[in-house]
Amino acid sequence: MRVLQTVTLLVATPGAGLMAGLFAAFAYAGPGSTGSSGRPGAPAGRPGALKAARESFEGRWVTWNIERALAHTAAFGTLAWALFLHRTAATG
Repeated sequence: MRVLQTVTLLVATPGAGLMAGLFAAFAYAGPGSTGSSGRPGAPAGRPGALKAARESFEGRWVTWNIERALAHTAAFGTLAWALFLHRTAATG
């Protein structure tokens, strides 16, 4: 059982770190950033309608993406702490 706990912690910790990093990166570079707003394959007509659609969800998307980034960062910290405690319990 101890081996299963160790493997689970070792696999989950980097995964949570990657998720936290990706969500943070998308929070900084997602909608609302100053990059190009054009997308390949986007319909060429009605640019005003596309802009209105983007503006209608952009604020909520950014807010929840920041929330997800914070939650995944907290999960990564918790898993790292559990891994530390698991190691100290094994040596002590």
